[in-house]
Amino acid sequence: MLKINNKRSMMPLQQNLYLETPWDFKGADTKYYTHGLHSYPAMMIPQIAARLIKENLKNGDVILDPFCGSGTVLVESMLTGKESFGIDINPLTKLIAESKTTLYDIDELNKTYSKLLQRIETSEPVKPPKFFNIDFWFKPKAIEDLAKIRDAINNIPNKFKAFFLTCFSETVRKSSNVRQGGFKLHRISEDDFKGYNPEPLAIFKKHIEKCMPKIAEFHNVLDNPPKPIVLLEDTRKKTSVPDDCVDLIVTSPPYGDSRTTVAYGQFSRLSLKWLGFDEKVVNIIDKMLLGGTKADNLWKVITPTLNEYVTKIEQKDVQRANDVLSFYVDLDKCFVELNRVTRKGARICMVVGNRTVKGYQIPTHKIIQELGEDHDMNHINTIFRNIPSKRIPSRNSPSNKKGDISNTMTQEAIVVLQKI
Repeated sequence: MLKINNKRSMMPLQQNLYLETPWDFKGADTKYYTHGLHSYPAMMIPQIAARLIKENLKNGDVILDPFCGSGTVLVESMLTGKESFGIDINPLTKLIAESKTTLYDIDELNKTYSKLLQRIETSEPVKPPKFFNIDFWFKPKAIEDLAKIRDAINNIPNKFKAFFLTCFSETVRKSSNVRQGGFKLHRISEDDFKGYNPEPLAIFKKHIEKCMPKIAEFHNVLDNPPKPIVLLEDTRKKTSVPDDCVDLIVTSPPYGDSRTTVAYGQFSRLSLKWLGFDEKVVNIIDKMLLGGTKADNLWKVITPTLNEYVTKIEQKDVQRANDVLSFYVDLDKCFVELNRVTRKGARICMVVGNRTVKGYQIPTHKIIQELGEDHDMNHINTIFRNIPSKRIPSRNSPSNKKGDISNTMTQEAIVVLQKI
């Protein structure tokens, strides 16, 4: 591994860390309004986003989520009447986030849905898409029905298309041969496969009819809020967000371990292929995420805590040490962009998990505090919360080898910084 330049003064970390039970939100409904429109890995629960907005946006009107995922923060920004930006590199998240934050005319939406169902139910067989291993991941009848649904959605007005495509995406995953309840593409067991006969149209209808009342409720509680701007961009680079315009950042960065725990790209892959995205791009989404490829000039970013843990991991596995370091190099690039777009005094709230690599639990919350200090941000607080329901497996396979199982995150930290 390249030598790392460590010129930082070894200042002690602030010890104002505490565990406050109300932040756990155990048993809370996390699917109210449009939050249940589509599943997504490791979603921030809306109660956390709402509370962080309420407690940290003292003045100002613009909120940013630079890793917006399925749009939880954007929905909560609308509920407070604030302008917001969401950025993500995964095209599926842009579709979901835009659908969740669009106010639909409910009567028109219902009429469109009735016409859509009629078209699907009277349709002749439609030519399905061609992509690698489609027959491995879907049974023939599922392929036939999904093709009909997708074709029918293509013929509805554009103003409703995002909603029905989002519901279609959820249907694709639930109709596939993928083992449910995880993120990775693992097919169900052969024993289960024999008697497995999903019905995509029934799944599609059930999901829409569950979401419709919640969409109506969302519409009714809002009073002409600003429409969030969702950008399919990379926060490691200069984005379309203007300089010095953001008053509050609320976000949950990727965990940096898409190969072992939170496989965002694998989770999205089948949906994106059915939606017609370029297969070559779809297959490399996990490599496009933070730390997905080995970073150049690794010596350019280091903090005392990161140096300590990378050194420990390197003694066991040089490649894994480089993987970890690459993730934080990429995260450091994001801090440059966050500094550009925020106003003086803006707060940055990051919900992070402390992943385990080679038996060492990396204190990401401390590393983020130190990175923030390198980018002229003061550390305000770090709050620890238990994870009673966040959609992340409690155990994983760190080496992707059968039988090699370890515990993952049962707690996460909320790091609050402020731009000087």
